[in-house]
Amino acid sequence: MKTSFEREGIKLDIQAHPYDFCERNNESVDIIRGLDCDWINYLYAAPHTFFYDDGVGDIASMLRYIVNPPGVTATVHQHLDIGQGEVNREAFF
Repeated sequence: MKTSFEREGIKLDIQAHPYDFCERNNESVDIIRGLDCDWINYLYAAPHTFFYDDGVGDIASMLRYIVNPPGVTATVHQHLDIGQGEVNREAFF
């Protein structure tokens, strides 16, 4: 696929995602670094911040406000417009 992507000028964004192939931020970044291609980038999803890296940093204090915290086996979640979800956009940025 690498040669096809390069030939066609396709860029690839990799995102860590709960209950998917790669769930953690650091693991996803390691994959991208290992591939060492300037057309492969990381997509950071702010709404999934509560899940990345087991709540390292300020993330742990937000867990009680999240409907789908780590440890819950539910995979249903919503992708809403900015300002409509549970993540405080102003505080995040």
